[in-house]
Amino acid sequence: MAKIEGDYRPYIRMVKPQLLKKYGDDILIAVTANRAPLVCFRNTGFKLLSEAWYNKKSDDKTEERRRIVTTAAAIVIEDILSRVYETKHHPPSDNFFQESESDIPETLRVFLDDMILKNKRASLEKWKKKSAKSAYKSKFNIASLPPTEAAARQHSFRTYHQVQKWYGNEQNAEQWG
Repeated sequence: MAKIEGDYRPYIRMVKPQLLKKYGDDILIAVTANRAPLVCFRNTGFKLLSEAWYNKKSDDKTEERRRIVTTAAAIVIEDILSRVYETKHHPPSDNFFQESESDIPETLRVFLDDMILKNKRASLEKWKKKSAKSAYKSKFNIASLPPTEAAARQHSFRTYHQVQKWYGNEQNAEQWG
């Protein structure tokens, strides 16, 4: 590093204002007491991605729309996968949905709000209340659940015994199973 710097080493108090004037908010200068100043550019990755995004823009309208949707999906998926969720503590069932808003990434919330509420006349709050109300339904239709393995086994036994009865091979269901 000394070979690169040479004999002349500028003072940070002289260089910092000039760098800030030229680069503004795009530069970060960290000065510590016992170390050399650290100079970094902010949002370099963002600028590169933005330039790449606009350089890859397609003239075909259908292809461009597909590219936008694919990119939006990638952003939402990245936000979902990068969230850290609390798994050691589960809220009680009576207030399970009270803090659920904070668990949903902002990008997903914006996407769903735009998609669901596009042509709705009611307010967002009304739709949120409807959603919460349906989540807290007091009546539950157990018939809407798929059968358990035991129920499927009993059904197959009943079917087997009925078919045996039709063939004239009646068996005692209590003895056979």
